[in-house]
Amino acid sequence: MHVNKKQKYIPTDKFNTTLRNLSNNKARVFIVTVGSKKQLWIRSKFEIKNQKGQPTGKFNKLICASIAGNQQRSMPISDIKSKNIKLFLARFTKEINARIRDESLNLHNLNIIYKGPMAQKNEAFWENIHSQHWLYHIDLLSAYWQMLHQNGYISDKFYLDYINKDKYKHLKRLCVTLKNRSANAYYPYLDNWSISCNNDMYKQMYDNIRNNIGIIMAGAIKACNNEYIAYATDGIFVLAPQVDNIKKYFKSLNLAYKTTLCLKNSENTFTFNNKIRYFKKTIVKPSVKQ
Repeated sequence: MHVNKKQKYIPTDKFNTTLRNLSNNKARVFIVTVGSKKQLWIRSKFEIKNQKGQPTGKFNKLICASIAGNQQRSMPISDIKSKNIKLFLARFTKEINARIRDESLNLHNLNIIYKGPMAQKNEAFWENIHSQHWLYHIDLLSAYWQMLHQNGYISDKFYLDYINKDKYKHLKRLCVTLKNRSANAYYPYLDNWSISCNNDMYKQMYDNIRNNIGIIMAGAIKACNNEYIAYATDGIFVLAPQVDNIKKYFKSLNLAYKTTLCLKNSENTFTFNNKIRYFKKTIVKPSVKQ
């Protein structure tokens, strides 16, 4: 069961009204939740037929779906055909599950620990940079994908098949993120039975990937002798003298990366990929005198 690419989400209040009306009419409805997404399904007594009247072998029909907070977000994967998305998702799930079950890889005991920040700004360093000065952003290509491969969660072939396919960038990251979310099914018509899926291994995989990236970026800070402007998750901003140090560091870890030239425009803004970005400073609220 899934919400397909073209599925439109409805506001939470309409979702709840639909659920209430169907329940009042004794419909055999059940709810599937994945993270912040909720899907309302109905269990039919008869086999569902397609538009041509042919039997489909299915008895569950998706009625509607909703996102907590009515957040109508669109994923930047519209350039990928629906068929290719399904093939990728199926291959991803099959490969992850097979490798987690493979005792020789010992992924059950892989526990990467990192307690530091995943993002940080060096405001004092930023303030000493004059306007119209060039900055360099060096970030890992498909960082989550690289970490999946380096930690053994995906094979060499699967990794190489998609590492350079830029239009799959968001889908690859989305797959890892969604695996971290809890999945539950709730059956009001069966005396409120509920089924929860244990996804501890997926959560551990997500934590390992995030923590591995955190360790790498902490190492990047040391590689540039703390002469950085800012870093966030998988990318770091530096000035020209430190560019080679960061590149050498990433190369030593066999990591693929790209470099983007940026320009400081003013005290608070810089140009990144032809777009104006803000270097948001930390706001310290004044203490209230008692």
